[in-house]
Amino acid sequence: MLRRRFLKFLASASALITGGPASPGSEIARPVRVLSTSALSPRSAETGPTGFSLIELLTRKSVPLGKLRSYFFHVSLDDIADPRYLSHISRGVNALVVSAFEANGKWVPKDGALARAALLKLQVTSPNDYRNVSSQLAGKIELAEGSILPFELNHPTKSRQSFPIDHLIMAIFEEGSHAYPFDWVARVFEIAAKKNVSNLIVPCLGRNWQDRNSLEFRTFFQSFLERVPTTRRPAQVYFSLYAQWPSFELEEATESLNAAWRASSAARL
Repeated sequence: MLRRRFLKFLASASALITGGPASPGSEIARPVRVLSTSALSPRSAETGPTGFSLIELLTRKSVPLGKLRSYFFHVSLDDIADPRYLSHISRGVNALVVSAFEANGKWVPKDGALARAALLKLQVTSPNDYRNVSSQLAGKIELAEGSILPFELNHPTKSRQSFPIDHLIMAIFEEGSHAYPFDWVARVFEIAAKKNVSNLIVPCLGRNWQDRNSLEFRTFFQSFLERVPTTRRPAQVYFSLYAQWPSFELEEATESLNAAWRASSAARL
């Protein structure tokens, strides 16, 4: 009886993730869908220190984490190339944080996949914004590690839906470095407050799953949460995980974020 129930559970979990019943060899044909048992763990109905499961995130695309220093935190699964990018967030003023890289004070376009993706999207949705951001990065300013470049975007009304970002905030890192400073966190929140941002989208800056020496998830989440300021004007903050990451990367991100969130919750008790 217990064996039949367990097999039924595995079949249900497989159908939930893949969109259909499990089939022989499906774990080979769809490697991105293979999840560890830790990723299958259920989540409490209450948001807070219990965290979230990867299955829940894959299904819902956005999951609330809880409240920290008056900010409401979420984790979401996103891809800028998706026509429905950020369709899960509430209406309001949206800001996206991305990283750009410099060498000797000059922008290095080949680094910073997220910044490139944002620029490619702007090239289609708002050519004027694309030219403005690109020209400043290309030479009208002197870039320095640790600096923050905020850009206010002015999308044509019809095209904003496919890239609903009103403010693009760039954190500048040094090319080739793997020891990124986290001073940018406080500055980002300061800019978001001044611009009355409703939804702050924060990808895992400095993380590159193809580079073993890149920033670890646990370092990113812990360092970020430690630097969240207090506020009287709370906003929604989304930790944005890349939807096209392989399953092992999503699992590691899930475990690391859950651990960091539990630690931040325990620190408040």
